[in-house]
Amino acid sequence: MGGLLNTEAAAEVIRDNQNDAIIDERTLTSNNSYSKSINANNGKLIISISWTDPASTQFPSAAEDDRLAMIVNDLDLSVTDSGGTTYLPWKLDPASPNNAATQGVNDVDNFEKVEIDVPAGVYTIAVSHKGVIAGGSQDYTLIVSGADPATFSNKEDQLDSFSIYPNPATDHFTVAFNNQLSGDKINVNVYDVLGQEVMSRSFDNNGLFEQHISTADLNSGIYLVRVGNGITASTRKLIVR
Repeated sequence: MGGLLNTEAAAEVIRDNQNDAIIDERTLTSNNSYSKSINANNGKLIISISWTDPASTQFPSAAEDDRLAMIVNDLDLSVTDSGGTTYLPWKLDPASPNNAATQGVNDVDNFEKVEIDVPAGVYTIAVSHKGVIAGGSQDYTLIVSGADPATFSNKEDQLDSFSIYPNPATDHFTVAFNNQLSGDKINVNVYDVLGQEVMSRSFDNNGLFEQHISTADLNSGIYLVRVGNGITASTRKLIVR
């Protein structure tokens, strides 16, 4: 089943990262789960997870419209409000694909999205998985819009001291931290608004980190810069002119 990519909405979320949206790169390991409580604003709350699923070793049969699920690492997203009501992602019914999507457990897609109208209050995000995660771990991206980013700002969740300047950038940008980081390497990955990696750099971690990176290979536009130390990662928006 296919769908349409709303690149305008994606660009707006990237633009609002750390203001009215949170883009959080995370890793889920086998037999573990992740949960986080957030404070929602008065508008629509939208929460999604997406991940690059490993190649499946199963192959569809010759039957027309084979419904065998090809998903390997089946992650699950749910959101629960303070009253105990749980909201599940949108999904289509393979038996009736022309029907409108309903909310329920999605066990076929590597993208899941929960939407809640007029959600002011406290909500708990939960990410878990079915079965065993192939390879022992699965990287995924958690995107939240319509929530207070301050509820995500703690050292357990992201690298708070990471900054980019100048931003907008012209011929280069600098990635810097104000404190010492653990880990031997610092990895800097740059993605365009379609989620495609357009730059990857790895640097030795010598304590206080400050690296100048050329934008010669980047076109003018909006990008996401993901910085990680092998333990955790954080993402910031970068504008190149």
